[in-house]
Amino acid sequence: MKRLRARFSHLLDDSGFRGPVLKLLTGTGYAFILAYVAKTILLRMYDPGDFGIYAAVFAIVSICQPLVTLRYEDALMISDTPRKAAHAFVLSMGVLIGMCMLLLVLIPLRHEIEQLFGEPAMADWIWTVPVVLFIQRGAKTMELWLSRNEQFSLISGGQVAQSTVMTVVRIGAGFVRASPGGLIFGFALGHLAQAALYVKRMGTSVRAALEGSPGGLDTGMLREVAVRYRKFPMFTTPAAMISAGVSQLPALLLLYYFNKEVLGIYSQAFAVLFIPMSQLAMTIAQVFFVRAVEAHREGTLAGLSENIHKRMVMLVLPVTAVLMVVGGDVFEFLFSATWRASGEYLLFLGPWILFTTVSSPLTRLFDVLERQRFELVVAIIMFVVLTGAMIVGGRTGDVTTTMIYLGVGGAAVRIFSIVLLTRLARVPFRRVIKPYVRYTLVCSPLLVALHFIGASANGLVTTFSACVALGLFGLYVIRKEQLLNVR
Repeated sequence: MKRLRARFSHLLDDSGFRGPVLKLLTGTGYAFILAYVAKTILLRMYDPGDFGIYAAVFAIVSICQPLVTLRYEDALMISDTPRKAAHAFVLSMGVLIGMCMLLLVLIPLRHEIEQLFGEPAMADWIWTVPVVLFIQRGAKTMELWLSRNEQFSLISGGQVAQSTVMTVVRIGAGFVRASPGGLIFGFALGHLAQAALYVKRMGTSVRAALEGSPGGLDTGMLREVAVRYRKFPMFTTPAAMISAGVSQLPALLLLYYFNKEVLGIYSQAFAVLFIPMSQLAMTIAQVFFVRAVEAHREGTLAGLSENIHKRMVMLVLPVTAVLMVVGGDVFEFLFSATWRASGEYLLFLGPWILFTTVSSPLTRLFDVLERQRFELVVAIIMFVVLTGAMIVGGRTGDVTTTMIYLGVGGAAVRIFSIVLLTRLARVPFRRVIKPYVRYTLVCSPLLVALHFIGASANGLVTTFSACVALGLFGLYVIRKEQLLNVR
């Protein structure tokens, strides 16, 4: 066993990029598998309306996430000393507490929110927004601190705890009484379990970083950090809120133009593909943020950015393409005929999800290069294009047309973002295009075969064939990328 571990020890070498990512993917992979297994149960326990209300609440939470910390948590990643980073952590947690208290104002406004969307259930659950925000952002801020200190094994354990508790609570609540509350409380309690796992290690390391400050905390340094990194609340916070609006506002507008059932169907198209992909992207972004700061100082940022972009395309393109081709059959087989439309929506939404996921780690370049003004401009463009697409589509009264407009608009703005980010990192344009061409050519024969199988076979055969196609692509990647090369 020791000899085998020694031969493959390079895969978990913390000094590079692959080792930390693989450690984090241990937790993310577990969460990914558990989420898919649980979804086959949850989509039979909860109806589309329950998922629709959960999606609406989650949309409000997502849009408010950058606001409740003013994005000061990002400052702890780029602070040049552990002491400054610790003060940035304390500052972001203090802002989080204050902002969540202010957001309690949503509770008296619950009936106005109900009237806006025409859904009585919104009034029943809007009070959970500040509670969920406090728990979720607190856990993620702790996670950033641990990322800075390269505690990737602990982060992986936190992801396991979060996904396990969330799944158990949701299934348990579904057995008792299926409602949006089971989905919301599962999300909140999962992140609470994650934070509980982090808190002991956090207290020790933060106290150690604050040593030398009067009383352990220097109010003068808190002010210094707040001023030094004022670009985060000035530019990154509004940019991040607009960017979240790009992803989440369509959910709220679908509720406005259609109903909670349509929103529930749409939300699961995203949940099955985008949420696992976004978890993967966030995992890679955590390590990329740390390594990109170092690479920028050493003048190697272009090579690192190119490599991350290529790997993201390699990971995301085949899965997205397969579900674009046979998503309807796969969803019907796995989750029942009620959810077939979710899989069919992926034909239109797939490119948007693909380019959003690929661009996600690269957006950290705005922070590394301190080009937050560009981030704000890009976010505004995205918001205008996506909101316009959603309004034009919604006014037609046709759900399919709305999905087409969303998919085209979303893909266009994310392509623009990728081009801009890779230009800022000085990656040659031809090397940006290359992975899309390469992996599309590799996937094309598999996709053509899947198309004909889906047209003539039942859901079981189609789903099995989709898994085989992804397995064959995985084998190709392992061989071509030499992922299992040993020393």
